Amino acid sequence: MGAVLVNNIGKSFGKVDVIKDVSITVEPGEFCVLIGPSGSGKSTILRLIAGLEEATTGAIHIGGRDVTRLPPKQRDIAMVFQTYALYPQMTVAENMGFALRLSGMRKTEIAEKVKAAAKLLELDQLLDRLPKELSGGQRQRVSMGRAIVRNPTVFLFDEPLSNLDAKLRAQVRGEIADLHKRLKTTSIYVTHDQIEAMTLGQKIVVLRNGRVEQIGRPMDLYNEPANVFVAGFIGTPSINLLHGRVRVNGTTKAVELSDGSHIPIKAGFDVTANQKVVLGLRPEHLTIAARPDAEGISVKVTAIENTGSDMVVNCEKPGLRLVAAFKEQRSIEVGQAVTIVPDHGKACLFDCTTERHVPFTTDA
Repeated sequence: MGAVLVNNIGKSFGKVDVIKDVSITVEPGEFCVLIGPSGSGKSTILRLIAGLEEATTGAIHIGGRDVTRLPPKQRDIAMVFQTYALYPQMTVAENMGFALRLSGMRKTEIAEKVKAAAKLLELDQLLDRLPKELSGGQRQRVSMGRAIVRNPTVFLFDEPLSNLDAKLRAQVRGEIADLHKRLKTTSIYVTHDQIEAMTLGQKIVVLRNGRVEQIGRPMDLYNEPANVFVAGFIGTPSINLLHGRVRVNGTTKAVELSDGSHIPIKAGFDVTANQKVVLGLRPEHLTIAARPDAEGISVKVTAIENTGSDMVVNCEKPGLRLVAAFKEQRSIEVGQAVTIVPDHGKACLFDCTTERHVPFTTDA
């Protein structure tokens, strides 16, 4: 295990700055996820750590060594790619042991390492097969096995599940999580899928346009997003972001929405009367009132997504749209008028101008 320190890294391609003063610390044995939309720079940062790209500015340390100018083979890392990158003419065993053979390791030692990794990944019955005889999930496990046998200081994963179908993604995701628990190797994982980030990451780095927007534990990002972008990127279904103005009545504060609805907010938010804000309401923190005259947001149901275990209800009225999510079934129909009631204690609040999270104090 070894720490990875990315210190003020910048990367330019010609006159275009794609990575801008990024600093990330990954502790020994930690599983860190880099997440962001396409073009955010997450894969470029991974390639900089791997040595596949050279940093324009800044420094990278792995296991206490400055590796900024070292070639990939001297960085003690192993990378798992999106496209398995298996040699089609080689068996599973040969693919897994290829890098060890190139390093000059003895055949008996290679066989031992391959056998141990294959057993760990439940590939021990497939060692004589060619890649074309394997499923997508099995091929990705071979790719991971090829990394494991090298016993690196750091594992680097570049969107390894993106070529798998939904069922296989869930299965292999669980295998990667289990693998990390057993090996405890420092791991950095790139994805655009926030479900992967939330379920795998001990630390998540949210990126946008080559900059770090927020770094934290999964539930910290979910409960306390630093800005509107992070709030909208973390969470499924996406958070409802509603524009409004702060109304103050004595010690009571509320946000007045465009339709005239008043949504109470916690007194600890540092806001002033008439301040323009963005109110963040997560779909799972909304309920439908039992009484039509209840205090809340009156809307009409426009669409229902029912998966059996989950129910997502899309609602709207002129100038306002809401998505509510439930774990239990509801007797609701498209076209029905309902009143949505938020859990006021779980609302997020952002300044309309800066889009930053409004400061909160528990002393209020």
